Amino acid sequence: MTHSGPILVEVTGGTYTDEATGIATPLAGVLRAALPAADGSVTVAVTPLTELAVRIAEKYDFTPEKITEANALLSQLIGASITEIQPANPANAQAFGAADADAKNYALMLAAISRMAADQSGVDVLAALAADLDDMRLDKTGADLTKALTDFLADTEYNNTGETTAGTLGTILNGIVTGGFTPTGGLSLAEAKRQLSLFLTSASADDESVDDEKNYLDFITYMTTLVDANTLSTNEKREAYLFHALANLMYIYKQQAFGTLKDLTGLSLNSTQAELDKYNNDLLAYDPAKVTALINFAADPAKHYLVSEFAELEVALDAVLNDLAEAKDVNTSISLADMDTAYFDNIDVQALTMIVQGLKAGCIYMQTLDLTTIANWNVTPTPTVGIMGVGSVDIRTLMVANDGVGVTDAQTAEFLTSNPSFLSYADKTKLASFRATVTAVRDQLQTVFAALDALGEAGRSLRYRNAFGVDSAKGLQETKESLEVLNSLVAALDNPGAYIITSDNELTSRTIIKAADGFSYWQYAYDFYEESSAPNDAITLKGLADGTDSLNDLLIEDARPDFELYLDVVGSRHKVASGIIDTDWENPIDSYTIPQATITIDGNGADWAAVPVFMTNDTVQVKIAGSGDNLFVYMSDSGPAGLHDSSATNDSDMIVSYIGTWSHSVRVELSAQGTSIYLQGYGIDSNQIPSANKASIVNGTITNAMEMQFSGLSQLIASDQTNTVGIYVDRTHAGVSSQVSYYKQVKLYLP
Repeated sequence: MTHSGPILVEVTGGTYTDEATGIATPLAGVLRAALPAADGSVTVAVTPLTELAVRIAEKYDFTPEKITEANALLSQLIGASITEIQPANPANAQAFGAADADAKNYALMLAAISRMAADQSGVDVLAALAADLDDMRLDKTGADLTKALTDFLADTEYNNTGETTAGTLGTILNGIVTGGFTPTGGLSLAEAKRQLSLFLTSASADDESVDDEKNYLDFITYMTTLVDANTLSTNEKREAYLFHALANLMYIYKQQAFGTLKDLTGLSLNSTQAELDKYNNDLLAYDPAKVTALINFAADPAKHYLVSEFAELEVALDAVLNDLAEAKDVNTSISLADMDTAYFDNIDVQALTMIVQGLKAGCIYMQTLDLTTIANWNVTPTPTVGIMGVGSVDIRTLMVANDGVGVTDAQTAEFLTSNPSFLSYADKTKLASFRATVTAVRDQLQTVFAALDALGEAGRSLRYRNAFGVDSAKGLQETKESLEVLNSLVAALDNPGAYIITSDNELTSRTIIKAADGFSYWQYAYDFYEESSAPNDAITLKGLADGTDSLNDLLIEDARPDFELYLDVVGSRHKVASGIIDTDWENPIDSYTIPQATITIDGNGADWAAVPVFMTNDTVQVKIAGSGDNLFVYMSDSGPAGLHDSSATNDSDMIVSYIGTWSHSVRVELSAQGTSIYLQGYGIDSNQIPSANKASIVNGTITNAMEMQFSGLSQLIASDQTNTVGIYVDRTHAGVSSQVSYYKQVKLYLP
């Protein structure tokens, strides 16, 4: 064709040669390729890799620059251009052998992707790869892609390439799976996401060998350069501000005294782990030298981090709030190692804003308190501790001693009584700001609730993978109840006699639904209740908010065993909503129609050849089939030990278990121990389970497959029930033990 400027090539319909099988296969969906510029006649490869590149470029305005960057990024998977190189034909050994290394690598990578689609659609595989590429890593799909490549190369039936090892392609793929892609096109938001993911993953792992500080500073420096470069589109700027906010939040969490916000007494000296790591290792064993060092640290106001910590934290949280304001209307995602990708939209930003405002309120309140005036550290020792023997004991030694006792309520009250200034108000002027920030939290929650309510049920169900995935009627009701509770708390800050509202729910039913996507899902129904609590003490929330009552007063009262700041009003609990539905969209139950087949239990596996594989794990494969009320189960193990080694010392157990429903508690178990093979069926319905036929399929001295017949299929196919099918193989072969276990939750159907 003849054209000038960027081009997009789109292929639909027709057939293509599947690289993994060599079979002519109808094309499902659309495959595209893009070039940043073209002049005259051009030839371009259109493959799953070029389709992935198009999807990346589309996210960023689809400019020539972004097309170039996306093509270069995906080209790293084969070490050559995905648009200029034509993949070799893996179905033709002679042609493949004559191709150059780049064309071979391209073909093998496409074969691996095709192999991944053996148990799912190609459309789903591309969607999974595209989502995983979002942060320039293959942390979710990399292992599957590597295994698919290895499996294809080992497949003697379909691999006609003459290649049996991954070679340079394996090295390339391993490097990307372990280290990620190399950023393309200079400054890019994709590189920013990669650096953010690196920092968040390492920071959340608490691995002391990882330099979180360096990863954080690298990201912040990069983000500053990126934003200043003014090369971002509108949505990219929103993403940049969101990523900046997330990194700063994690950095605050790692560096600041968040533990103190959870323990407002201020007595938890280990809330600043960075300082106390000089003296302890998680739980401190009692050591007089360590105690002395800790006492000296805590007694020195110049070293007391609480003097300025919360003011600095408030400033940092304000910066996060500014970033979140700039991230309004964002639409993006972030992936972390060993975690599902989290998606962010404007509702997620609003919810995150509410959380940050809540943290800010806590920081402001802590700034009102006297956190350093402590005249007397001594309390009365308990008989079970008796540290220092008699008389008194420094309360810090009780906190350091790893004796399982700690500080008692009585000792806390004694310490606070001896130090009336500690946790009293040092700066009441900030209480008004605290009150205003709490109200802002309530107002933000109202905004979040209104946005979720406006989505409707269908809109909420699509958010199940969002960071704040309120995706059901139950989630909406919980948000509404949280708003009611927060409204009552805000009212109590103004009115000392105001009641506090609490909320709870009760599960009333559980069923399984089959959705339009072909999967089944657990669906639960709940009733919601509210209850009122009245002030029960001279100390009130209003008093704490206006400075009449202090935290010192509250904690002394709280040390009494019978203390209740607010007491439930008898008879006030009432139902506010019934039958509120919660669907577990995050955990689909695969729906599987049991294929019908005529199976003879005779130790010959030939009649299983046409039955599709139901589930696999490691070298173990399971098939199931039905005929009338008969369920047939076949299990094979292609590993070197098989399912049973006939020698006297090497026994193996194999179980196909929990083919049944939770309500009936039926378990069907096929086992091999020594030279015996047997079937068990037991559970609530065990007396109704008839005896079964079973036989082994033998290959030499190794039992590499088993089959069984269970004449009770109708018991396993119950309405609105799910089935959990499991593999458990405990092998002992050549003196080496190994285990394989895998369970698949699935709703079984009959055709």
